[in-house]
Amino acid sequence: MIPSNVRLGPLLSTVADGARWRSDPAELFPSKQFWADGIESCLAFALARGQFEDFLPRLKRGRTRERDAALAELAAAFMFERDGFPVVEWRPKGRKRQAGGMATGEFSFACAGTHVFTEVKRPSWQAELSDEGRLARKALPKYIGEVRSLDNTKPIRDVVTHAAEQCSGLVASLCVVADDLYIGPQQEKWSCEVALFSPKRIGHDTGYLAHNGAFLKPQNASLGGVMFMWPESPDRRSATLAWGQRLYVNPNATKLARLPDLFVAAYRGVEVPDYRP
Repeated sequence: MIPSNVRLGPLLSTVADGARWRSDPAELFPSKQFWADGIESCLAFALARGQFEDFLPRLKRGRTRERDAALAELAAAFMFERDGFPVVEWRPKGRKRQAGGMATGEFSFACAGTHVFTEVKRPSWQAELSDEGRLARKALPKYIGEVRSLDNTKPIRDVVTHAAEQCSGLVASLCVVADDLYIGPQQEKWSCEVALFSPKRIGHDTGYLAHNGAFLKPQNASLGGVMFMWPESPDRRSATLAWGQRLYVNPNATKLARLPDLFVAAYRGVEVPDYRP
C-alpha cells in the first residue's frame, strides 16, 4: 500500500496503477515522500531516454525484487549521467556465451573517449540465509527482531563473479552493487573489502577466510571494478533522494577492462583497501 501522506508523480502513478506488488498489504512503497520524488526523477530520466516503456513491465508486473532491481538499474544510470558520464547504450553486448548468443549488460556510459560496460546487481538478504530453514525464513519479513550470525561477503563475491562472467574483458567494465543485505555497504565497508580483496587462508574450511576475494580470482580479470551504491535521505543541501557510493578498482583486471582514470578519480576509487583481516 502507499501511505496516505505520500504523493506520487505522474510516472510513478502509472507504475503503481494496478501493479502486482500493490496487492501485498505489508508492502509500503514508497514509504516516504523523498523516495517517491527520487523514483519519479529516475522514471523521468528513463522517459527522456526512451526507456520507460521497456522498464514498465518489470516495474509494474514484476514482484517486489524485480521492481527494485529495475529501479536500481535506472538509479545507477541516472547518477552517472548526472555526474557527467552519459549513457550511450542500453543492454550492450558482453561476453559470448558457451551455449551460443551474447551476454548483455544493463547499459554502457561514456568516459574519456571510451564506453564502460555496466552490470547492476542487487543481492538480497535471502542470499545470506543458511540452507537449513531457508524456505521457512525467506517467507518472513527481512527484519523480525531475531539474533543471527551474518556473512554478507558470500553474496557480494557471488554477484561480482556473476557480473564478471557477463564481461568480455575487451572493454572497460563496472559492476554496480545496489544491495538489500542485512547490513549494507553504507553501514560498514569491511565486508565489501573482504569480499573483494581478502585472500584465502590455509587451514580454514568455512567463513570468508575459506575463499579468495572476487578480485583475486583469475576468471574475474574481465571486470574493471565494483561500485557499491546506496540511497541516502535528503540533508540540508538537498530536498530529494541522493545516492552514496564507494568505488573499488580491480588491481588484477586486464588492461582493456580497466576503468578510465577520469572515472576512478571522480569517485575516488580504491585499489589498495585498508581493511584488517
